[in-house]
Amino acid sequence: MASVRIREAKEGDCGDILRLIRVKTAGASRIRKTLGSGEDQ
Repeated sequence: MASVRIREAKEGDCGDILRLIRVKTAGASRIRKTLGSGEDQ
C-alpha cells in the first residue's frame, strides 16, 4: 500500500499541481480524439 505524507504547502506546489492536472486532461483528450477518429472510420 502506498504511503502518503502530509506536509505544509510550499510556494512551488501550486504550479506542480496545475502541471499534473494539465498532463492528465491532455492525456484524456488525446485518448478521446483517437477513439473518436476510430469510430468515424
